[in-house]
Amino acid sequence: MRLILAPHQVNPVPRVPFGWQAALTSLRLAPDARVLVVPVPLISATAPMRWQADTGQPGSLIGGYFLGPSKGGEAVFTIGPTQPAAEYLNKLSARRARADASGTALVRSALAYWRPAAIVAVTHESSRLGQFLVGLLGHPTLAAGRVLAWRR
Repeated sequence: MRLILAPHQVNPVPRVPFGWQAALTSLRLAPDARVLVVPVPLISATAPMRWQADTGQPGSLIGGYFLGPSKGGEAVFTIGPTQPAAEYLNKLSARRARADASGTALVRSALAYWRPAAIVAVTHESSRLGQFLVGLLGHPTLAAGRVLAWRR
């Protein structure tokens, strides 16, 4: 049997959003403070992990993913029991969902579980995601460029 190597698909590297470093620096968080970034890092949304790698901020991200067994024993990528809330936030961010009471309850429960020191969203206040977060968290602690941030 012979293996034939095929070229890898080249994808553009996601740029750090304007305001990312200014917002995270202004929050003055402890180096190990847990930060919820929206979009939430998932297997389908890896840009926030790249932004963290490129800038060193924040020191600790909520989300990411790991490979582990599902209830049925199959391998699955997951962030754990709050994945539906993360997926909902990402759908709001991508304008593929609308805010509703069940989504609010889902995210409120996940926030209690995650206990973030701050929430940083790449959005603006008039977006679906921005309006949802303002309704849930109040006005942002700060806004810088394309980034809204709430200190908890």
